[in-house]
Amino acid sequence: IGKIDGKEISLYASQGQHRLASLTVYLAFKKNLEEIKKEKAILLLDDVLSELDMRRQINLLNNLDKDGGQVLITSANKIDFKNMNTIEVEKLYGR
Repeated sequence: IGKIDGKEISLYASQGQHRLASLTVYLAFKKNLEEIKKEKAILLLDDVLSELDMRRQINLLNNLDKDGGQVLITSANKIDFKNMNTIEVEKLYGR
């Protein structure tokens, strides 16, 4: 994906840093696509917070909130964040 302080991310970065680097590329692609299409995309993030510390989780959620588009986040953990509508599902299938 790239480098952090001159070092390859794939060799030296933590899981959280990998996740943030991937998200950065993905969000830049989304923004570029929206500018070309002249419409907002729906962003679906699956378990995006799992490998981020609390500070980075809050920072990510704050920045997603600024975009003004629709964002769907799935998580194994409860997410409690301002201006966020949540749907809590305890069990979908099984016993």
